[in-house]
Amino acid sequence: TDRYSIYGHSAGAQFVHRLVVFLPDARINTAICGNAGWYTIPSYETRFPYGLKASGIAEGDLKKAFEKRLLILVGNKDTNTNHKYLKQSPQARAQGENRYERGYRFYEIAQRESEKLHALLKWEFIVVQDVGHSSARMSKEASKKLSS
Repeated sequence: TDRYSIYGHSAGAQFVHRLVVFLPDARINTAICGNAGWYTIPSYETRFPYGLKASGIAEGDLKKAFEKRLLILVGNKDTNTNHKYLKQSPQARAQGENRYERGYRFYEIAQRESEKLHALLKWEFIVVQDVGHSSARMSKEASKKLSS
């Protein structure tokens, strides 16, 4: 096939969203990240790896990344602020106290930055009801999105 879709949960979601941002010419049809622990924010205001400042990503590449179909899935109950795998650095905590808040902030900043660049944003923020940090439950939702 000349195109593919990709899904990642938790640390896998961190890989997926960075793949979209750092390789905007990848042959991705749909990328889905579910419940990432922290993000590389698509803004040049924050230093890499928490943002794009000093990352080497050009604005043109960021515009291409915004035009990819990226679904940001977050469980509305993934709100544990003390989860053993939740990064607690000051930079990660600035994105939000939990995975739900961090996913929302990532998308909110993408909206703002895509407007600044006059880019079409094909990213979507999707809240999965009654789900916490569960790969099994998130993958069911991701599967539905891939088949729609």
